[in-house]
Amino acid sequence: MHMMSKISLTNIFVKFVFLMIIYALLLFIPVGTFLWFDAWICLLIASFGFGFQIFWFRNSPVLQSRVATQLSVQKWDKILYLSLFATIFATLVVAGLDYRINQPNVPFLIKTGDLIVLCFAFVLFFLVLRENAYLSKIVIVSENQKVCETGPYSFIRHPHYLAVTLIMLSLPFSLGTSLALIPGILTMILLMIRIEFEEKTLNEELLDYSDYLKNVRYRLFPKIW
Repeated sequence: MHMMSKISLTNIFVKFVFLMIIYALLLFIPVGTFLWFDAWICLLIASFGFGFQIFWFRNSPVLQSRVATQLSVQKWDKILYLSLFATIFATLVVAGLDYRINQPNVPFLIKTGDLIVLCFAFVLFFLVLRENAYLSKIVIVSENQKVCETGPYSFIRHPHYLAVTLIMLSLPFSLGTSLALIPGILTMILLMIRIEFEEKTLNEELLDYSDYLKNVRYRLFPKIW
């Protein structure tokens, strides 16, 4: 078990570095220069955000074992997962192209406000990881898994998706662009679709989830949906 956890931690760190490099290339290649201050700020925030997640992963045996175990993925989940990655990548590419071609001038206050939202989103992601040891990138119910009803989960049923939504909606203006908001909104729509499928699976396979649906009314946005 210890060896499996160690390998999992190493793998996730390598994937983190690789993913950050991909994100950087998707931003800087379309814009044609590395002299993009807003992009470096966003990448720095993302690095700290993902870095805290890796630190927490190190102390979570459940998360480690989940990553180390080969899990089957439902077809609809695989399609939505790949589609989400495509819209995330598209957001970065469109941001770079928009910055290069149109040179948009996003007001400083809006840009600063969105950077604060971006930071909050990564904090929310960390709080979600702290509360829910069964969080997974795919929809899967493990043996002896219990419904998480504490922390952010006491307000909305999918706070991890709210964190992703906040990242994708705040990132375009944080980068100083506006057209990238289009794929960012598409990401949010795909997350809402995934929630529909995910809740159906959890309601069928996870004990007491039906009671949780009654206790916590809102899925993604408090007081809205």
